[in-house]
Amino acid sequence: VLADARRLGREFVTLLNQRRWREVAQLTARGGDAMVRAELLKRAESATDFAAGFDRVPAAPEEWTSGFITEFHVDLEWRGGGAVMRIRLYASSVDGTWRAVGFAADLP
Repeated sequence: VLADARRLGREFVTLLNQRRWREVAQLTARGGDAMVRAELLKRAESATDFAAGFDRVPAAPEEWTSGFITEFHVDLEWRGGGAVMRIRLYASSVDGTWRAVGFAADLP
């Protein structure tokens, strides 16, 4: 499942880099800091020269009642600023494939 956790983490970062913030916003909020989540979505939507990458790769998943949770840090950069955010990504099995269904964002 570690490979699945890392794949989902890469997909999450790819969504950010492709500015597909609406798809990220559709993932259910699962706690974390609402202001940090809003900042992440705002930057992915409109920040100039925006880029996201891993500051810390997805960790070994933890069991969750509907699947698993993995945690990683994203390094965000944009013209004039940057931030590191901790993401807890929640995954469930859908049609035999692990899919991200929610996330929490906060500061590490």
